[in-house]
Amino acid sequence: MKLTAENIILFIHPTEEKTKKPILDEISYKIAYAIETGKPNFVVGFLDKNKKASISKGMTLGHHTCKCGATSEGSDYKIAEGLYTNSLGAHYVAFHRNDVPKSDIEKISKLTYKKDYIPRQGIFDGVTD
Repeated sequence: MKLTAENIILFIHPTEEKTKKPILDEISYKIAYAIETGKPNFVVGFLDKNKKASISKGMTLGHHTCKCGATSEGSDYKIAEGLYTNSLGAHYVAFHRNDVPKSDIEKISKLTYKKDYIPRQGIFDGVTD
């Protein structure tokens, strides 16, 4: 598969503050389920001004921290439907929804999840010590 910005979602840098309460709706559950059932150990990197991206197996050399302090894992994820996202994807959707591009919400809305799915504790919070 050719990797482009069309295959990558939720690689954002929120500008707004974290909401006091998470938005836990179908969109939040769909991205959380996709991350939990996805394949970790990928590294996504944008290479040029045309947003053509590279993908490699393995872990990153570090992590990134959201404006609110939530910290990512050292890996990106290949999720359902051939999309790639980062480990803070569910956090962004739940706590920074206003910063999530509408195109990403549309892609997430097409994902599936099990109706009896219960998100693992902390999936919306990022990595915590």
